[in-house]
Amino acid sequence: MIMVKIYDYTRVMKSTYFIQEGWRVVLVDLDQRIIQVSRCSLSLFFLVSRYQCVHVSENSRLYAKVLKKYHDMLADLVLPNKLKEGPLFSEP
Repeated sequence: MIMVKIYDYTRVMKSTYFIQEGWRVVLVDLDQRIIQVSRCSLSLFFLVSRYQCVHVSENSRLYAKVLKKYHDMLADLVLPNKLKEGPLFSEP
């Protein structure tokens, strides 16, 4: 099973988190409700700026809060069914 990892990027950008699911990296702004996805450039940016991020523990309240808001944002998107796979889309 692929673990979902969340990295706090709020020191640099307010209310912004990196969410990593396997090789896929997403930049999420919770205040502006923006999800940025890229195949390569965002992953490279994440590798370069990772020293500015703090890993959020899976057992913390912040992890649950960010993941819930991210799920809510994804639920508002219209996505093809083939993209709705993986642990992010499984029922809690």
